Amino acid sequence: MTVNISSNLVKAMLDWVELQLGLKISESRYADFEKSLCLAATDAGCATPADFISKFIRGNPSQTEIGILSTYLTIGETYFFRDPLSFSVLVNSVLPEVERQNPEKSIRIWSAGCSTGEEPYSIAISLISKLNDWTVDILASDINPQSLETARKGTYRRWSFREVPMFIQNRYFSLNSEHRYKISDKVKDQVKFFYLNLAQPEPDFPSELNGTKNLDIIFCRNVLIYFSPEQTAEVLYRFYRALKPGGWLFLGPTEIPHPTPNFFSVVNYDGALVLQAKKTRSIEFDHLQVNITKSNYSFFGTGTSVESKTFDTLVQPDESALTASSTSWSSLAIPNFNNNSATNFEESPGSLFNRGEYKRVIDRLFEASQPSSKKSTDEMALIAKSYANLGNLDAAKDWCDQLISLDVVNPRWYYLKATIEQENTQDKEAIQALQQAIFLDPDFIMAHMALANIFKQHGKSNDSLRYYKNASELLQMRDNDEIVPDSDGLTVGQLLNIVRSLSPRGGSK
Repeated sequence: MTVNISSNLVKAMLDWVELQLGLKISESRYADFEKSLCLAATDAGCATPADFISKFIRGNPSQTEIGILSTYLTIGETYFFRDPLSFSVLVNSVLPEVERQNPEKSIRIWSAGCSTGEEPYSIAISLISKLNDWTVDILASDINPQSLETARKGTYRRWSFREVPMFIQNRYFSLNSEHRYKISDKVKDQVKFFYLNLAQPEPDFPSELNGTKNLDIIFCRNVLIYFSPEQTAEVLYRFYRALKPGGWLFLGPTEIPHPTPNFFSVVNYDGALVLQAKKTRSIEFDHLQVNITKSNYSFFGTGTSVESKTFDTLVQPDESALTASSTSWSSLAIPNFNNNSATNFEESPGSLFNRGEYKRVIDRLFEASQPSSKKSTDEMALIAKSYANLGNLDAAKDWCDQLISLDVVNPRWYYLKATIEQENTQDKEAIQALQQAIFLDPDFIMAHMALANIFKQHGKSNDSLRYYKNASELLQMRDNDEIVPDSDGLTVGQLLNIVRSLSPRGGSK
């Protein structure tokens, strides 16, 4: 059954989100916004979306609830050294200028909107070999407490290294017993994490209490794209005041503001644009409505300078590491089938998967990939299924989580996640994912079937019967020879027979 939220509640939440989070939801996204509210309510453990919304309207949501909501409204896409040219610009162009202006040999950097910590740790790794005798203070903030908890632990799945040379993984991370990569204490100790909502008014920032004042550099990438023009202008002015005169602001590739506020200058480093705070402090906020528009420059650079294009300008690799992985990118780079014309159909990943050759599926996709390959959700799903069939459930779940982050309102990915959670004996998480899939698509037959089976295994006969009945009714509306989506080739007739054999009442109405 579809959950409907009253238009008044949706409107109230739209206003709350814009006022309190600074996020501007366009009219074309209203339907997705309503679905995201329902998914967030389920994730927060609320009985109904109205219960979840009431916490915000009454003014008493917890930091965790705000974090859950923001997760469903934004894409938390992050990994180590994302947009590597920005780190090259930091090390090769900005740091020399900071060194000239700072005889005290100290530097303070803030990663605003740090998500799960990959960005500030990448900054720390970049600085380790460049500023050995300096005092380095790196702050990192985010609105999501769950993301901050992950960041503080400093333990990551392989997905976070999909564009990182192996020598960086080997030098600064160690593989633990759970097949996760734990960052070294040398890097971890340089970063301090704290909760901060950038849209909240002062005195949250700039503030000496949390260190967001008198900064040399601020990174705030892929955050302002979600803000309203008014909120963007306000945050940019506060960043200006948080920086030292002449300090630097790194934004995302598509976030160069137009018009550029009068308190910043735009500096072009070989095609990469960075904002520099003007040195005069007499500039007042002019309340411009700043729009975030795609830059006319390529953020990945238009020049040919080798110094700004390679990872070894950031981290000097050992000779042995260079020999072992001079051309090695992370094995988790996204596959690109478009350049696979030489591969015959029988050796395609899809046909290999159908023959049960899951290891070859993964190898083929990784061999065909390039760091710049476009993400295909169908390809990612094939990788997730292959890992699951090989028994590597952690890797399978990892890829599935990325599918959901990229396509948050697609019910297929929640169903896929549920099947992986079941294999991992995490029935509570599987039930939640299946309920989210059914909310997004009430006619998702296999999700109803899966829920019925889980409840039956746990002795919850009433719940089990209800979902078997739902599946039976949906099946009876289709032709017997029709293949049921996501059923691994089962027909309607075959699945009806299964329902009748499993259901105490034969799946009848």
